Amino acid sequence: MNISQPTIVTYAVRFYLKRR
Repeated sequence: MNISQPTIVTYAVRFYLKRR
């Protein structure tokens, strides 16, 4: 399970920023 593609990363970042 490598996180190389900007998909789950972007989603996680967006959610994290929104939860801030």
